[in-house]
Amino acid sequence: MLHYLWLVVFMWMLMEGVHLFLKVNPSINWSIKLPICMPIAWGIPSIIAFTTLGAGISNYGENGICWLPLTNGLIYAFAGPVILITMVNVILLVIILHKFLGLKTNQDKSEKERIKAGVRAMLILTPLLGVTWIFGVLQLDQISGIVFSYFFDIANGLQVKVFLKQKTARGRVDNTNTTGVSG
Repeated sequence: MLHYLWLVVFMWMLMEGVHLFLKVNPSINWSIKLPICMPIAWGIPSIIAFTTLGAGISNYGENGICWLPLTNGLIYAFAGPVILITMVNVILLVIILHKFLGLKTNQDKSEKERIKAGVRAMLILTPLLGVTWIFGVLQLDQISGIVFSYFFDIANGLQVKVFLKQKTARGRVDNTNTTGVSG
C-alpha cells in the first residue's frame, strides 16, 4: 500500500508539471481536466504496484520492514517511475523557468533582479515538482548513500522553510484558529 501511495504522489507531481507546462505555453491549446488526471494519477500506480506485488509478494518487505527490498531488485518498481517522473519534471522546470524569464516584465528588470526572480521561481517550483527527490534516489547507493540522505533531508527541510517564509511574508499565516477546534 505504501508503494502504491508514493507512486500516486509522484504521478500527481507529474500532472502538476504538465499542467504548469501547458499554462506557460499558450500556443498549445489543450488543458488537463481533473476527470482526465484522476484515472492517470491513480490508475498507472495501481498497475505498477499490483504487478510488483504479483511478481514478488513473498519478497515484499525485508527484515520486518514493509517496503521494497534493495537485494532482489524490487526497489526499481518504485525507483524507476520516480526517476522517470523526476527527470520529466526537471525538463519541465527548465522550460517553465525559461518561459518565466522571457516574460516582458522580467526582460525589463536588471540582471540582478532577473536572477533573483528566477531563483525565487525555482525555489517555489522545485518542491512542487518533486525535483528534490533526485537526492532520494541517489541515496540508494550503498557507498555515497549517507551523503545523499543528508542532501535529501536538507533540501526537503528547506522546502518547508521557504513555504512558511512565503506565507508569512504575504500575511497569509496568522494566529487565528479557522478550524473551529480549540486547542
